[in-house]
Amino acid sequence: MSPYSNPAHIQELSLDGINAIEIQSERLDLVIEADPEVEGVARLLAEASADAPEFTRRGDRLRISQDGRYRGASPLVLKLPPVDLPTLGINLERGNLSVENLATKLGINIGSGNLSLSGGDGDAAINIANGNVAVRAREGDLACRVESGNIDLQQCNGDIALSVAKGNVTTRGCAGNMAVNIEKGEMIIARPVEQHLRARNTRGNVTIQGGSLKSADVEIVRGDIHSSARLLFTAPAEAVEEFDDVGIDELDDLEAALEDVATAAEEVRFNLGSLEFIAGEAGVRVSTGGTERFHAGPQGLVIRGRDGKPIFMASEQGIITGSATRRRRDEQFRFATTRGNIMLDISEDQPARVELIVNRGTVQSDIPLVEVGRPGPRSTTRRYVGVSDSSETERILIRARTNRGDIRVRTHDAPREPVRQARPGERERKRRAILEALAQGKLTTDEADILLAALERDTS
Repeated sequence: MSPYSNPAHIQELSLDGINAIEIQSERLDLVIEADPEVEGVARLLAEASADAPEFTRRGDRLRISQDGRYRGASPLVLKLPPVDLPTLGINLERGNLSVENLATKLGINIGSGNLSLSGGDGDAAINIANGNVAVRAREGDLACRVESGNIDLQQCNGDIALSVAKGNVTTRGCAGNMAVNIEKGEMIIARPVEQHLRARNTRGNVTIQGGSLKSADVEIVRGDIHSSARLLFTAPAEAVEEFDDVGIDELDDLEAALEDVATAAEEVRFNLGSLEFIAGEAGVRVSTGGTERFHAGPQGLVIRGRDGKPIFMASEQGIITGSATRRRRDEQFRFATTRGNIMLDISEDQPARVELIVNRGTVQSDIPLVEVGRPGPRSTTRRYVGVSDSSETERILIRARTNRGDIRVRTHDAPREPVRQARPGERERKRRAILEALAQGKLTTDEADILLAALERDTS
């Protein structure tokens, strides 16, 4: 709500024929909110002051411009109707921004300051050099990049791409594809809703708390991974290529598809200092210094680095990152850290196959494992394979690797049987023989799965 209800200075302009609202300011705090009592106009509330912003109309757009510092005791307030809004482009060199319940596309650039975005719907592209981002209950795709600061999302619904150079990322109860890249900071993904998750962290921990995942690819250079999410089985998808593996022709085709926004029939384009904001039916695009940094539209979400090269993209076909690795077709859940520990919780009622690789560290698993030997001199790297005790052939595949650390796989949700000291029965001996044959390369993965399923049927 507005910080005050009886301002000294009110300006009002009609929204008839307006396709965009652009806001350019050197220094001010701003609140933008949808107000059911406002119809067909944009209403600017300010304190009477010689340095109050200029509110003007230029062709098909409204412009709020502020030179110097707005010295009002309360933030500037812009009230808009709750429906039929034009797109918004906001450029604040310094100041805090609060956006509430707006149903429109947003392009936001803040040099130094915090952003609070709550409610409403529409694609949003956000760039903040120094400050925190909090988004609550927002519908629509979201691309957000922060140089220094934290990102906190709650109950957002739409594809999400996040990039943080230095800071933490926390999400709670969000749905849709999610790609997160952090150079230095912590990552907490709480209660994801059947997400496809792709996470990269150079230095920091990744924690996934509860919720459910349809796929996950988590990679850390230095830090721990802990996942307690329910891992859901999905049919194997086609192989996902990384940007560095895509040929020149395919990359050109991808770039051409993303350029649809530049030729949209009813696009709005304007410059806000070094920020260029383009919005239309094809989506929202934001460029800084002549380099496209974000794109949110029907083709998906894209975040690019300073050199303009794609960092990652989220679309209906999955999530692609700029990593130089190729993801295997059957790799549904992958967790890797160069230096750190991995702890995974798996529901006992979820059939699973695990492949664990550890260099300097230990492996503990509630799922029985066999060590896979490799020809040649024995090295410190050890590889283990295990399959949960189930007659189901549709198992999730989990791969976990740490070069220096421990791996722990736990099962839960069902009562644990006491450890038996007696020798294994006939079924367990046959089951281990199948796993050992798989480890020695005498059986393929499919052949082993068929034999294990047959064993469960014969002994049930």
